[in-house]
Amino acid sequence: MKQRLQGLVMGAIAMVLLLGTATVFAATTRTIEVRFGTYRTYLFDQEFTVRNVQGELLQPFSYNGSVYVPVEAILHAMGDNASWYADSGILRFGRVEERPTEVNEQVPLNTAARHFDAGGVFGNSVTVTRPDSVNMGGVAYQNALRFHNAPGATAVPFTLHNLNGQFSLLSGYVGRVDGSQMGNATISFFGDGQLIKYYELRATDMPTPISVPVEGVVQLRISVNMWPSTYALVAYLE
Repeated sequence: MKQRLQGLVMGAIAMVLLLGTATVFAATTRTIEVRFGTYRTYLFDQEFTVRNVQGELLQPFSYNGSVYVPVEAILHAMGDNASWYADSGILRFGRVEERPTEVNEQVPLNTAARHFDAGGVFGNSVTVTRPDSVNMGGVAYQNALRFHNAPGATAVPFTLHNLNGQFSLLSGYVGRVDGSQMGNATISFFGDGQLIKYYELRATDMPTPISVPVEGVVQLRISVNMWPSTYALVAYLE
């Protein structure tokens, strides 16, 4: 059936499929012809009856090939996922996460606290290096520490870093370098001589994400105990 609708269309209705942010512009008044029909309305896979906040039934309609419902009903049904800002004339559909007021800056470990000493370095059998990049799991990584243990070597490569109590978290990835020998490893993090955290690593694993609390740590020791292989640590301080 067809009925005639008098009034401000944009001030009272919005397209059902509208997403994101829509701004309500200056109003104009005109008479339009719309078609009311039987519409079943779903939101988040749940059927709901279109009503206003007073509980009165509101009927969707179509106009020029688009289906419209009263925006008040959609805002009410979406709850925290929609909002109406009367002062600015903005309808917002879809939750918008608030940005933190303070963002912690991540600095590469190699930049913020380059290792001032390294242990277990004997010729080419056990080495710790800082290559321009390494490949782990088919992905190239920058700012890496590369730990290598050759067959027959018994030393455990480690690095020492002066954090001077200025950081709270060390995060990043650790994994076997592509193409190196298939040896497993354990990487351990010590803060001022005390074990903070360790990770058991398998040669077949993809790079493992790490998160190590370093609040108040003055000297950080990173130790990689492994079978013959080469592992890399890509880490950032904040």
